[in-house]
Amino acid sequence: MLAVQLHDTMLAPPRRVVRPSPVRLGRGEWVRWQVNHRWTRPRDGGWNYELTTLNLAYGAVADLKLFMGTPTRFVDERAALR
Repeated sequence: MLAVQLHDTMLAPPRRVVRPSPVRLGRGEWVRWQVNHRWTRPRDGGWNYELTTLNLAYGAVADLKLFMGTPTRFVDERAALR
């Protein structure tokens, strides 16, 4: 088993005080972890938005299209960004 925990190092909001527990993966399994942020552009005060997606497999990957399918585990930390 492999335990996976995403460490969010972005300084942009929203800050996530409560984070999901680590995800356990067995060989041949994979996780898709998504997290989003926004921050202000200094020049015009507009917003920049970012969506980060981590796809991580444990063990040998035989199918090169693995990450195009449905993940074994999915962690959705996306927040409503105003």
